[in-house]
Amino acid sequence: MSSIELATSGYCWLTPPAASALALLFLNEPALQSAFEGRLVAATDVPRVAWLRNSRQKLDQVVYSRLGPGVLVSCHGGPAVRTAIEAALAGAGVTRCHPPTLWNGQTPLTSEVARLLPSLHGRTGLSLALRTLTDGESTLRRLLADPDPAWVNALSQARWLFTPPRVQLWGPVNAGKSSLLNALCGAELAAVADEPGLTRDVIEGGFEHAGVQIRVFDAPGEWPQADRVSAAALELARQWKAQADLVLTLVPPGAGGSGDWALFSRSDADPQARQPGVSVRNPATVEALKGRLVDHFTGELLALPAERQVTFPPALLGELQALAAGRADAQEIATRWLNT
Repeated sequence: MSSIELATSGYCWLTPPAASALALLFLNEPALQSAFEGRLVAATDVPRVAWLRNSRQKLDQVVYSRLGPGVLVSCHGGPAVRTAIEAALAGAGVTRCHPPTLWNGQTPLTSEVARLLPSLHGRTGLSLALRTLTDGESTLRRLLADPDPAWVNALSQARWLFTPPRVQLWGPVNAGKSSLLNALCGAELAAVADEPGLTRDVIEGGFEHAGVQIRVFDAPGEWPQADRVSAAALELARQWKAQADLVLTLVPPGAGGSGDWALFSRSDADPQARQPGVSVRNPATVEALKGRLVDHFTGELLALPAERQVTFPPALLGELQALAAGRADAQEIATRWLNT
């Protein structure tokens, strides 16, 4: 029996030390009362956000949820964060223990999902991965018996939980791209002024909505009489645009534009009140845009019944798509991922 399964208050890291990115921490049941002032006692199967503290200060903002005989904590993985967390746990009398067996099966499927946990982004990705560790094998067997193409296609949207999609803001100068970037990301990332052509570089930000993370890029506006510096910046922006997963074209008041992802910017100043509109002066329109983007990338996945929602590894998803198209063998997939 692993020492973490005893009455001793214990913790273990499920990921090795790294310079950045995420780290996964496991706390057993006895540790929950004393660790971090008891902030994790209320953990459920649905991931929640909390600040971890010691007796003096905040240490890290984390996502936590129930997993097996304790709680899984997804925190930032830098050395300073890990050291501070370990010191706080030691001060609370929580000792380091061996990793427990957190899921059943030990098949290639569960092993690969466990390995990919640190690569997931957002609370939704973590929640679906935990469901996969417990229910993924039975879900895969149902799919292999009946490879429903619509179900497989919906599951393929899980790829955006491993690699957040890139959304490029595009449009003429003074269309409101920089203001919208700042509003979406909740931070002053790009300079904003009435002066045209202020943005001379591609600026990256991001946000999380409904547990899904999305990356957003601002770029220099299209300007017919651009100088050499502006023209070079615009050419760089066009290269970034070509790599985007979605281009959101902003159409300011008085300008023409159409298309599935044409967005009428500065809608509070648009006498035509064209739709869909967005204005940083109207936070409800910004939130609606976030919801629309999340729905575009993950809507089919999240619309599935809960028992059908899982986060299969990208390699398995590719095999299931081939199976649904009649180009793969179900038994070979079962042997490879379930050892059957």
